[in-house]
Amino acid sequence: MHKSSHPKYLYFVGKGGVGKSTCSASTALALAEKKNKTLIVSLDPAHNLSDIFETSLEDKPKEIKENLYAMEINLEQRMEKSLKKTIDMMKNLYTYLNVINLEGMFDTLRFSPGMEEYAVIFALEDIFESYRNMDFIIFDTPPTGLTLRFFALPHISVLWIEKLSTLRKKILSRRDSLKNILGEKYHDKELPSTVKDDSVFKELVSFDGRLKTLKNHFSSKEDSLMFLLLNPDRLSFSEGRKIIAAFEKFSLPLNMVIINKSGLYNDNTSDELSQFMESFFADVKKKFNGLKTMELPFKDSGTLSRKDMMTFGENVYRNVPL
Repeated sequence: MHKSSHPKYLYFVGKGGVGKSTCSASTALALAEKKNKTLIVSLDPAHNLSDIFETSLEDKPKEIKENLYAMEINLEQRMEKSLKKTIDMMKNLYTYLNVINLEGMFDTLRFSPGMEEYAVIFALEDIFESYRNMDFIIFDTPPTGLTLRFFALPHISVLWIEKLSTLRKKILSRRDSLKNILGEKYHDKELPSTVKDDSVFKELVSFDGRLKTLKNHFSSKEDSLMFLLLNPDRLSFSEGRKIIAAFEKFSLPLNMVIINKSGLYNDNTSDELSQFMESFFADVKKKFNGLKTMELPFKDSGTLSRKDMMTFGENVYRNVPL
């Protein structure tokens, strides 16, 4: 049983259809059975947890059984909430620009690149803060593209914040110079001219702190555990290489590679694939010390029983230092 001042975070990642939902739910069941208070969260717009647990889920935790809670993030709703908060903040910061049609500019934000990714990381931020009483929080992530973008977003955004902060300091410095040169003729006396008095700069500093906290959450080898799900096919392993390259770039840990549906290909045509997989693992194990591997055998029925799920989850529990 894991007891700490804060939860451990488990992320199940991989391309669509590799079994992230099944494997994350199996692990959640096993952890709850060991008397760990566990929350499993679906971040995938195409949710599967409701079907797996055979109950309707919403954007708030629902008790599935003793010690196990589940929720499915409503990204559309979270995006609208985040957008409204951003708009209200900008209106408050830029009241002196009310002569410009800001409403029209705000409308375009809804369709701006990155809004979905920001909705995900703000949802994660909320979960980190709201459910610190859990022992484990498990994330069933979206397919590769969206997952890698939201993992990368804090890193990229911090760089932008640094540039914007430098630019803001220049603006404030020039305001201060104008104020000193023009004296009484300076017409914008109500506008701040130092970082100490500037609400915009304070907001940039605050946002920078939030992003760095998220970045540290994702990259923490003590608190975050990453599980890469693959199917025994070349396309899945090729995408796995892209995920690993991104993990390296953004200093994310990788704790386990899980081959779901192992044994699906058993004829002679799989020899080339076997060599491809061996090359993959040899390469990955060089990059991530202590990497564990597991296999989840293919079932002719196409679905796992609750007993199978518990068995698999217990194997994860035994093989990774939770």
